[in-house]
Order: sequence, then structure tokens, then C-alpha cells
Amino acid sequence: MDETQARQEICKVGKLLYDKGMIAGMEGNISCRLLENSILITPAGVCKGELRPEEIVQLEPNGSVVGDGKPSSEYQLHLSAYRNRSSFNAAVHAHAPHLSAFAVRSQSMQ
Repeated sequence: MDETQARQEICKVGKLLYDKGMIAGMEGNISCRLLENSILITPAGVCKGELRPEEIVQLEPNGSVVGDGKPSSEYQLHLSAYRNRSSFNAAVHAHAPHLSAFAVRSQSMQ
């Protein structure tokens, strides 16, 4: 997948997550590894349901931003996964409100 297509796919996934109620507002983040070993990641402070391809931030493996933008606050977590697992090529981190509410209740799933 080339960079343009990857940016479009990240936007599609962001909209799908938002439309399905898996994220709200500016929560969650999405990233993927490009063939040249840089990373695309959603920006900080942007609603994933309204994301545009040009807003996606490109990172070098060391975390340096290529071009403009501020990456998700959890970019280091994503970079660590990409560094430690060569088979790891994409991540979707959602904050499903129903699951978050369940977790806050501190109850067992039994």
C-alpha cells in the first residue's frame, strides 16, 4: 500500500470507529507502517470521524516528525510496537465508551 492509500484508509477507519461509537471526540488513534519503514499516525487533537488524509502525521522510526503536525500523544507506544515486532504493521486503539464504563465499574466479566 502506498502512502496516499494508507492515509485514506486511516481516515476511513477513523470515520468507521466514530460512526460506530467506538470512539468519541478526539479519542483513540490509528497508525500503520509504510514500506519505507516510516509510520503514519493520527494527529493529536483531531476528531477521528472528521480526519482528512493531509492531517495524518508521518514519523521516522526514531519518532521525528516528517513535515508538519503533532502526532497522537500515544505515538511512543505505537513506535515501540513497530520497533519490537517486524510483523506488526498497523494499530487501532479505540476508547469504546461502553467498555470504558464497564472497566471503571471494576467488575468481573463472569
